[in-house]
Amino acid sequence: MRYLRIFTFLLAFLSIGAASSAPSELRLADVITYLTFYDLTHVPVLQDQEGHRFWGMSLLYPEKHIWLSDAAGPHQRKLTLLHELIHIHYFEQGFPEAASDESRVKRQAEQLYKKLYGNR
Repeated sequence: MRYLRIFTFLLAFLSIGAASSAPSELRLADVITYLTFYDLTHVPVLQDQEGHRFWGMSLLYPEKHIWLSDAAGPHQRKLTLLHELIHIHYFEQGFPEAASDESRVKRQAEQLYKKLYGNR
């Protein structure tokens, strides 16, 4: 199983091509791939050591884990999952700077949410 993960990562990395200057848009096939290899855990409350609460969090390497807070409502959970998947997508495509740019990820998640769900 570990070799399959390494192979999948290398295949995805090599398929990007050297000329790629920006991550592609998150597609359904990407979501299925990431949810196949990343663990997803729902927790009652998600907070750091200082007590700051979060709706979601992802660890990209080596754990490959996504946490979602159950304290969020349905709209916020969907938006948060999209947000975390975009972090993962940028990282997996070889764009760690974009993956760590919270404002960019937030903007992309909101745009994708509107595209999928409209104004709901």
